Amino acid sequence: MKRLGRIAFSVLAALSLLLCMATAMLWVRSYFVADILKDNLANREIGSTHGRLVASWSNGHLPITINWRWTQLSPIDVDQRLRINGFHVTVGFAYYQPSPMGIRGVMAPHWAMALLFAVLPTIQAYRRILFHRRCLVPTSCVKCGYDLRATPDRCPECGTVPKQLGKISN
Repeated sequence: MKRLGRIAFSVLAALSLLLCMATAMLWVRSYFVADILKDNLANREIGSTHGRLVASWSNGHLPITINWRWTQLSPIDVDQRLRINGFHVTVGFAYYQPSPMGIRGVMAPHWAMALLFAVLPTIQAYRRILFHRRCLVPTSCVKCGYDLRATPDRCPECGTVPKQLGKISN
């Protein structure tokens, strides 16, 4: 069961790393082109502009639907349109209450999303570095890293029998 958990964690870490890299690329791109997924029927959109992810919707519906269309605009045009709709464009996180036009929205900086997606790959890399560091020392326990020079028969910390001795006794 532990093996299955490690495999699942490794797969999630790899997926998270891909999302982190995609977010970083979208972050850089957002300063040159504003990418927007827009639903014209329900006045909902999700976009990326000037280092921010923006989601806006009206009529109390969250931006989840099938009728989306992708458009590209200048980042300056998107910021002007947000200000016209009553949004105050900031650098950090924001939640916007209904404007006079009934539009609500959420903003988050790309760096926060990239940081969020980088957590699992960082933990995975840290675990691998610790494991390989333990394996490089031939006189240490493979399971807990305890120094076995004084007790080569069995690890006094966790009770593991070293592999060389386990093969000889069988």
